[in-house]
Amino acid sequence: MTIRNHKLRAGIAFGTAIATPLATVQAQAQNNEDYTVVRAEGGMSESKFTQAKIGEVDEDFFHERGLYGSVEILRSVNNGWDWSVSATSQDLGTVLYNDIDDEDAGFIDTSFSSRSIDFDLGKNFQRKNMDLRLSAGLTVLQTEEQKGLEVLSGPPEGYPFASNVSNKYTGIGGRLGMDAKLRLGENSPLSIFAGASTAITNGEHDMRKGTSFYDELNDTDDITNVELSQRMIYSANVNHTSANIGLEVDAGNNTTFRIGVRHDKYSFDDDMFPLVGESISGNTGYVGVAIRF
Repeated sequence: MTIRNHKLRAGIAFGTAIATPLATVQAQAQNNEDYTVVRAEGGMSESKFTQAKIGEVDEDFFHERGLYGSVEILRSVNNGWDWSVSATSQDLGTVLYNDIDDEDAGFIDTSFSSRSIDFDLGKNFQRKNMDLRLSAGLTVLQTEEQKGLEVLSGPPEGYPFASNVSNKYTGIGGRLGMDAKLRLGENSPLSIFAGASTAITNGEHDMRKGTSFYDELNDTDDITNVELSQRMIYSANVNHTSANIGLEVDAGNNTTFRIGVRHDKYSFDDDMFPLVGESISGNTGYVGVAIRF
C-alpha cells in the first residue's frame, strides 16, 4: 500500500509538473492568438464654417447636415502588435443663404467634404481594466470645397451674375493615433472609449474659378453674356486632427456596439484657400459595430 501511495504521489507530481508549463503555454497562445476585427461606423456631421466666414446671419440661413461613414479592418500580428487600414468619408454639410428683397435676390451656396484612407501599425498595452493602443502610419487625404454666388437684379441696378469657386486637394502624409478603452467593472459589458489622431499631409490644390455676367456692348443698347474662367494648381499642407469619445457595449464574445461623438479640424497653411481661411471644424454623432473573427 505504501509503495502504491508513493507511486500515486509521484504520478500526481509528475503530471502537475507537465501540466503547469502546458497551461502557461496555452494561456500565452490564447493571448497571442490571431484575430481580425471589422468595424463600421455611420452618423451625421455639422459645421458652422460659413458663419465663421461671413459672420452671423438671420433666419434666412439654412444649415443642412452632412453624412459621416467609416470602415476599418484591424489584424493582429503578435505580442500585442497589429495593423489596420480604414476608409473614411465626411461631409460637413451644404449651406444655403438667401438674401431676397423687393428689388434684388442673392444666393450663397457652400459645402465642404473630405475623404481619407489610413494605414497604421499599432502596439497594445493592457493594465487592469484599461486597454491602450498607440499607432503610427500614413494617410491619404482628399478634401473638396465649393462656393457659389448668384445675384439676380435688373436694370437700372444692374444685370444678373454668377460666380463659382471649387477647390480640390489631394495629399499624403504621416499619422499618429491613440485609442483607449476603460471597462466599467471586471465583468461589466460596458466600456468608455476615447481616442485622438493627427495627420500632416502635403499635396496639391486644384482651384478653379468661373464667373458669368451680362454687360452692355460699347455705345449700344445690346447686352452680351461674358464668361470668365481661371484654374490654379499649387502645393500646400493640410493637417487633419480628430478626437472622439463614447460608450461601448459587448453584445457577445465577438460583437460590440458603440455610440459616440467626434470633433474634426482641418487646418490650411496657405493664404489662397477661398472660403474657410485658416481652418474648418465640425462635430459628428455616430453609432458603430465591430465584429471579431
